[in-house]
Amino acid sequence: MNGLNDSFVESVIKKAIAGKLSTGQAAARLGVSKQYVNKLKKSYAAKGAAAFTHGNKGKSPSWKTDPGIEKTIADLYEGKYSGFNFRHFMEKLREDAGIPIVYRPLHRILAAAGLRSPKGHKAKKGDAKHPPRPRRGAFGELLQIDASIHKWFGDSLPKATLHGVIDDATGTVMGLFFDGEETLHGYYEMMWQILTKYGIPAALYGDNRTVFEFRKPSFRASS
Repeated sequence: MNGLNDSFVESVIKKAIAGKLSTGQAAARLGVSKQYVNKLKKSYAAKGAAAFTHGNKGKSPSWKTDPGIEKTIADLYEGKYSGFNFRHFMEKLREDAGIPIVYRPLHRILAAAGLRSPKGHKAKKGDAKHPPRPRRGAFGELLQIDASIHKWFGDSLPKATLHGVIDDATGTVMGLFFDGEETLHGYYEMMWQILTKYGIPAALYGDNRTVFEFRKPSFRASS
């Protein structure tokens, strides 16, 4: 599951079951859909920790050893799973085809076949006048940063701001950091995660965030 270890997945699902995380928060941490989180919760309730251990653990995945599997994956996406976004397709490969592939190699395989993940939303009226910007073609070419204030930790606790960054080409969540409000410090901490784990990105897009603006303080002369 996006390279996450079993113990981390289990800890997130346990918190979701206990109500310490919402389904959406658990999905964001694991990089999967809310529907898949619900399946993991049901599976964990029935099997315990064994729900997160794949039967082929310790073996080389088939998509690494079988040269024909890449064509099979591309054919499945063009046929039976046409119209699925890449993350949903990754989940169906795991569940239906028994192919435990993670996101990056899946994206590489489908991109090499000339296939792209569809947008996660429908076009609205007037979109034709301002068509959406196409996604960048390479991982790390452009990172989008944003912050969202919400009662992430439950109604009994104060709101917190989640600073986040995703890769424009693949939709991969690359860094997350909580702070009391949207702050430059929050973005610095998030960038530290990116730099230490992935390296230097080619570009960042922050939608004119005011937190990055320098405003020279004005002083009034005392009378």
